Amino acid sequence: MKSCLSGVLILFGIFQCHAQDDSKTYRNSLETSVRYEHYPQGAERSYLNFQYGRTIGQADIFAKVLRYTLGKNVAHLFEADAYIKHKVNGYSYFDAAWSGSELLPNYRLRAEVYQNWKRFEYSMGLGVVKPHVFNAIPVLTGTLGYYFSDYFIYGRPTFSYVDDGFSKSFFIQARRYLTKTDFIALSVLRGADTGTNRNINAIANTFGLDTYMARVNGQVKSGRYKIGAGFDYGGIFIPTREEYMSFVGFDVFINREF
Repeated sequence: MKSCLSGVLILFGIFQCHAQDDSKTYRNSLETSVRYEHYPQGAERSYLNFQYGRTIGQADIFAKVLRYTLGKNVAHLFEADAYIKHKVNGYSYFDAAWSGSELLPNYRLRAEVYQNWKRFEYSMGLGVVKPHVFNAIPVLTGTLGYYFSDYFIYGRPTFSYVDDGFSKSFFIQARRYLTKTDFIALSVLRGADTGTNRNINAIANTFGLDTYMARVNGQVKSGRYKIGAGFDYGGIFIPTREEYMSFVGFDVFINREF
């Protein structure tokens, strides 16, 4: 009886601690994510990402390092982004990334403004991507989203201009929120992938190639920890083969606030 009571008290203490953690706001966070992509007709790809975040006033600022492998080749991308809250119903997003490897964009810059109106969220953004072997490519993007009940659905069209004309893509996602932080989502991407959607696992090294992808992912939060995972299937058009090269991807992340 005494051991059972001790167990109950321990469990009560854990849940009490989690409840206290959930109600407390932390200024710092660390996150690690891993992604693996399997290509039956090509080299395997993996992504290892480390992120440090800090809240300063009305801004959430993040510093990231990505280690990317394509077969036996290794590349790194260094990135910083920030979300700055507005006084009324919105926020701004800024992003800058750089890589010294030809496997990834030389640099990427982006700015976007988000606003909320009733149940709608909408945004407009501009950016530029500079692959190592091409000229800088301007990007125009934005979102239109709608909240209803415990659901949120949004679409993101993206337009870019390259030497041989305009390219475009469309990304749509539907989320089902289980709590304020826990959700499961279904997504579809179609078009010339630009890596500018809000899914951090956008294909990072195939800018401008026609792509299709279907994805399911989700996350849960407990106390200071947030954990998530995703699975997707898609294909990338290879001009030299004149066919789509299929892939299967899986990713997982863990985030801790402190």
